Amino acid sequence: NGTSLKTKDVVLKWRYNDDNHTSYIVYLGESEDEMTELNSDIYSITEYIPNNLQGEKTYYWRVDVKNSSYTTKDTEIWSFTTQSVGSIKGIVKNDDIYVVGATVSIKDLEGNVIASTTTDTYGNFKFTDVVIGNYNLVIEKENIETYTIGITIEADKEVDLGTIYLPSIIVEDNTWNITNAPLSTNNELIVRANAVLTGEAVVGTLTIEAGKSVTINSGAVLTIVGTI
Repeated sequence: NGTSLKTKDVVLKWRYNDDNHTSYIVYLGESEDEMTELNSDIYSITEYIPNNLQGEKTYYWRVDVKNSSYTTKDTEIWSFTTQSVGSIKGIVKNDDIYVVGATVSIKDLEGNVIASTTTDTYGNFKFTDVVIGNYNLVIEKENIETYTIGITIEADKEVDLGTIYLPSIIVEDNTWNITNAPLSTNNELIVRANAVLTGEAVVGTLTIEAGKSVTINSGAVLTIVGTI
């Protein structure tokens, strides 16, 4: 009673302790004085799922109890408020490679996780029934830089982010072979402290600093072996 619910999650439940009843009649409306009968009779089941509810509305409901001789009409009236929802989907890639198993989270503006999922074999993710509002979508994957984008969920609409290209590979506290490293669309490779790099990169002198971005051009040779 008095709770706030997503429209698809509304289930009306009640309890009646008189075994002499024969059936229940459920009423629902947008005011206590104007409620519509939702069913002719419900017998042994003490719950009802209403259809076609609208978001951002307060509904009132009651249950009349029938037995062989009378119908009670003085039962308590309850209420609930519905929330409008939308959905969001996208595909995650690094260069032309689908990113599988990335953690995709929807966070509120205070950083609290509202929902979370992982990308499938083709980098797909989707969230349904997200309460309308402004959020941050965060994508995380080992050895790939965390990606964050602001999103707005609108009522009964689906946000399609299309293909999201993660910006770079992170090399941190491990050994990485540059020759076979899947780089971003800008050939960017981020290196951090304690990373060991080996492989072929660019001709000439290359200075690598912890936490800085390094542009790697394919096809030429520069061997980097050492600890950053």
